[in-house]
Amino acid sequence: MSRIIVLVAAALAVVGVVATPASAHTLGLPTYSVSGVETGVPQDLADGSSSSPFAGTATSAIGGALWKASVVHDALSNCTTTASHCTITGGAFKLVGLFSTVSGAFDSGGTITPLAAIGPCVDEQYDVRGTLTTTAGHAVFVARLTHFQVQVPLVGCVTYFATVTGTFGPP
Repeated sequence: MSRIIVLVAAALAVVGVVATPASAHTLGLPTYSVSGVETGVPQDLADGSSSSPFAGTATSAIGGALWKASVVHDALSNCTTTASHCTITGGAFKLVGLFSTVSGAFDSGGTITPLAAIGPCVDEQYDVRGTLTTTAGHAVFVARLTHFQVQVPLVGCVTYFATVTGTFGPP
């Protein structure tokens, strides 16, 4: 009987280690494929930067997850050519999977770069590259951000939807 108790206790200890957020660090952070949408209008901040909220799904070799992020960056109006970029200055990230949760912050210095010159009311695509400090160690977020736009009479060009696809994982 005591062997059964010891085996059950050992099994529960293993499950406890696998199911804790720290397990992402212990087991190594896998690379996730991420996809999602911008969940709100970017908010202008007092320092002239913007905060853009995103959320979506992620998949990896260990299973699926949900993620959300708020990326603080220079105003996108400052990066309109492929020779320019906006700097990521901060923000938060969280990924919740079945066996682990990874949360962290965007480090200053990431970039958002137009993939083509930003023209009059065309869909805009950006290359997004950010580094993060997370509960699982250092990580990178690399994605393509697409702003879908339409010309509205008497209003002008309006971004009506935005998607993001890419990866999140170890450097």
